[in-house]
Amino acid sequence: YWGLLGDYVRRLCWLFSDGEEVCEVGILADPNNLPWTAAKALLQAQIGFIYVDEEHLRAGVTPFRVIVSDPPGTFPATDIPVIADWTQETLARQVADLIGRNIAWDGSSELRARHYRKAGRELFLLVNEGEEGFEGTLSLQCTGAAERWEPLTGATRPWPARVEPGRLLLPLRLERRESIVLVIDPAGEPDRQAAFPSLSGAVVREITGPWQAEDLAGQPVSVPCPGDWAQAPGWELFTGAIVFRTTFTLIAAEARAYFLDLGQVGDIAEVILNGEAVGVRAWAPYLLEIDNLCAGENTLEVRVTNSMANAYDGLQLPSGLLGPVVLRE
Repeated sequence: YWGLLGDYVRRLCWLFSDGEEVCEVGILADPNNLPWTAAKALLQAQIGFIYVDEEHLRAGVTPFRVIVSDPPGTFPATDIPVIADWTQETLARQVADLIGRNIAWDGSSELRARHYRKAGRELFLLVNEGEEGFEGTLSLQCTGAAERWEPLTGATRPWPARVEPGRLLLPLRLERRESIVLVIDPAGEPDRQAAFPSLSGAVVREITGPWQAEDLAGQPVSVPCPGDWAQAPGWELFTGAIVFRTTFTLIAAEARAYFLDLGQVGDIAEVILNGEAVGVRAWAPYLLEIDNLCAGENTLEVRVTNSMANAYDGLQLPSGLLGPVVLRE
């Protein structure tokens, strides 16, 4: 599945090249011993920064509007305002008091943000570094038409936004480890009515099996499903792919669009439903939208590939389709 991650990296590399990094904060630090305290406070407040040393400050070619000295107490020779007296709890507020907030966010501190300018558009890379999904309202110091770009799939869609004086407000929800790019075109107008993507809801059915397990050659194998094959005798150090297959029946009224939730998987799941490829999920949540169910018998196939650490390092990391597998509204 290198292609999945390779395309993700390729798209981001293309987006964030041949443009301009929008970064107004420099952290003054020893380049041979970079500190982390100020960086952590700024990252958790969605404030971009670049490390800088005194030599570059003296050269006078930096784009910064404020300098943060780390450790505190250093006052470099520069005409740029310097924050030298700060704590991790106060630093973000001190920076905002001096230069305002390019990106303001009322949700989780696990949101990471990067602002880039390219071809007349404002690009915001937004990443959830946490273990749980979150949602909130994002406020950007720009205006225009908004689009949401998915670097993992290449999909794009208009994104709802509204204008407050001098700022653009957008709803944002990111699942665990999800990343997106919000693209703002200053030449366009915000669309408050753009459709927000559907969210998964209550469980309507559990797909209990029975499940059949096969290797890639189509030969039956004896591993648990749902379950962890790394705990099965003879499979503790196996690394590779196993195909899990089952059927389930729906009446005509049930044959509609759902979310398929695979529950826990170790590690990569590729889903085929009724002979059609649905998608690949390389990390939790293992959640996919499905719209090709039919009345009568449906065939669900989940190809699971586990970590090579089991074979190489003997770690016995959880492997397989652990479930529970359910349909959600």
